[in-house]
Amino acid sequence: MNEVKFRERTTMVVDNNPNGNYEESIGDHTLLVSDTVICEWDSDDSEYGYQANAIYPAYWDGKKSWLHTTSWIPGSGYCADGGGDNILSWEDGVDLLLRRGAYEQAFENSK
Repeated sequence: MNEVKFRERTTMVVDNNPNGNYEESIGDHTLLVSDTVICEWDSDDSEYGYQANAIYPAYWDGKKSWLHTTSWIPGSGYCADGGGDNILSWEDGVDLLLRRGAYEQAFENSK
């Protein structure tokens, strides 16, 4: 199995836009996030663009969890942008991976 490295984060992206990310402090919480993406997918596809999604293993205050990141990718001729970070409980992250049909794939990729 490949070694998974975690980095401590002190902020979370609450909005990203063409002028840069707006980040917010996580305060007294501890957030460790893996450098390894477990699953990536696109959603909300339209002529205006799509939402790029990624799931990373994480520890939030010492509990196994996931970091779900999103970023709006504008379609040709459009310039809107946005997205952010969201912490998911371990159970909610596994549920999301199962609904995406990616649970087995995610853990095969981490071997």
